[in-house]
Amino acid sequence: MPIVLTGIVPHPPILLESIGKEHRDKLKSTLASFQELNQELLKNKVDTIIVISSHAPQISRSFVLNLGKLENNEMIYQADFEDLGDFKTKFTWKPDIYLSYKIKSYLETRAPLQLVNQDKLDHGSAISLTLLSAGLEDCQVLSLSPSDLDGEAHWQLGRLLKEIFSNEDKNIAIFATGDLSHRVDETLNTEQLNFDTQLLRYLEQGQGQEIAKWDLEFVKQHSACIYQPLLIMLGLLEDYQWKFIKLSYEAPFGVGYLSGYFKLH
Repeated sequence: MPIVLTGIVPHPPILLESIGKEHRDKLKSTLASFQELNQELLKNKVDTIIVISSHAPQISRSFVLNLGKLENNEMIYQADFEDLGDFKTKFTWKPDIYLSYKIKSYLETRAPLQLVNQDKLDHGSAISLTLLSAGLEDCQVLSLSPSDLDGEAHWQLGRLLKEIFSNEDKNIAIFATGDLSHRVDETLNTEQLNFDTQLLRYLEQGQGQEIAKWDLEFVKQHSACIYQPLLIMLGLLEDYQWKFIKLSYEAPFGVGYLSGYFKLH
């Protein structure tokens, strides 16, 4: 099976040693989860990691696939964290151009998708890839953005991506990256039930369709940037029997950080 690992990861900048320093201890469990996922990627000899991030380039009424930028006759992604106060740490990855054009070709008449060329990855993708791809020297990556379309469009994109990846002979890993609720510390009334508790319950019960039914106003009230990337992931998993394995959940700063993967049967 070409899809060897699918998961959810957060992307708080404090996870990076150069930024978090001694404060990283507050996210010990999350860091341990990234290390476990990294070991799974290494064990499965992953060829391509696809990261779905709400902070990646956005175009109205369309999904976006970033191909990176040409430098020294090859396409690359770059990551730096200067806007977070770190002027030294820099990473580069190679985009999977072959897979990106297969995606574009297949979606041509099936879903709105635009290709862009931006070398600098958004912080959500960059932080996630920095921790996930350690030691994967030859692994390629792709950066995919959700859209302002409705939930069904995101779910359908996931279905279509599954059809593409099922015919590939390379090992592919897909991660939805994002935070859960930004209101964990607030006392919520009955109209604003705890986002994180509900999300985790539905995931652990295998009820992805219940998550897809949520009112977008409810999601916006919690500023949960994981929601649309997760809908794409759940659409991709629709035809599988899966069990969500929670590796960690932490919220020391009032924001929910969930890490885990989907065990496919």
